Amino acid sequence: MKKIIITMMMFILLANIAFAISMSKDVPTTVNAGETFTVRFNIDTEGYDGLYVVTYLNDVSGGCEPQHFASGFTSPVAYRDHTFTAPSSGSCTFSGDFQFVTDEGTGAITNFPQQTVQIEGVCIPGTCSSLGLTCGTHNDGCGGLLDCGVCTTTPVTPTPVTPSPTPVTVQEVTQIINQIPMWIYGVIGILAFLLLKDKFKK
Repeated sequence: MKKIIITMMMFILLANIAFAISMSKDVPTTVNAGETFTVRFNIDTEGYDGLYVVTYLNDVSGGCEPQHFASGFTSPVAYRDHTFTAPSSGSCTFSGDFQFVTDEGTGAITNFPQQTVQIEGVCIPGTCSSLGLTCGTHNDGCGGLLDCGVCTTTPVTPTPVTPSPTPVTVQEVTQIINQIPMWIYGVIGILAFLLLKDKFKK
């Protein structure tokens, strides 16, 4: 019986040593309305120097975004930062759970302690004109969306092109000459004779 008790105590001790590793979150206590802030997910090794894989779920209530996601990482990474956007007022409560797998085995799913961040100040959302926006959907700076209309493409008017004159070919000139009636040539010849007759007399 004594051996059994000792064996059980050693097993419990080894199990506690194997999963002395844990995880925590650094959540700010206050943030400004509409502010983007960072939450750090830390590995607390507590003397553990072996290999590990950690997976975790994060849940947020109260309007902070994103409200739910799953993530994870492996050793030797000791932390990971996640970015959130605060709502215009109120508070946000962070919760969730995590689980480790080490070279000693798989740990139990453990809940994060709940942590609350208070939203301070009043967020004044931007407008399309104040943000210099003319179309599309955009963040208003307070966690909301602005609809600035449909973006349209201005049609481009093509520049008119003046056609270059087509040069007259020798063949076209010959065709034009061939189409002149023969009597025209006779008239041209008589006029030329009358104009040049006096010059020949001199």
